[in-house]
Amino acid sequence: MLSIGSMKGRTTGKIAKLAVTALAFTALWAMTVLADQTVDTSRFVPGTKVNGVGIGGLTVEEAREQIEGFYAGEYTFTIKERGGVTETVRGTDIAYSVGILPEGLKAVLDAQNASGRNSGPDADNGHTMAVSVTFSREALLEK
Repeated sequence: MLSIGSMKGRTTGKIAKLAVTALAFTALWAMTVLADQTVDTSRFVPGTKVNGVGIGGLTVEEAREQIEGFYAGEYTFTIKERGGVTETVRGTDIAYSVGILPEGLKAVLDAQNASGRNSGPDADNGHTMAVSVTFSREALLEK
């Protein structure tokens, strides 16, 4: 036979477990909400690339500088001449530069923010963007 005292103990234990569970869920919910508020939506998500250049974690202006700087210092191309002779030309040899419009980068960032800022190995954060290219024709002809 159960006594009233043992029934009260069981009920109190169940209420305590429910209260702890509810408190835990409330804490997890609060952390999720706060985490969403601390995301810097002025920066590209990790793993973002534009024209093959990594810009994850950068602002629009930093990304523009990164892309333009990459092409200013790293760009090379190969010219295959008649007779099979090839020559590699560095972008710095012909004052090669790339200009990219911040509006295009801003559109990529806005799309990331609108879609929930997905990143990681399954997220496709590679983008192709039109750029303006300038170089010294005279320096190229001298090569």
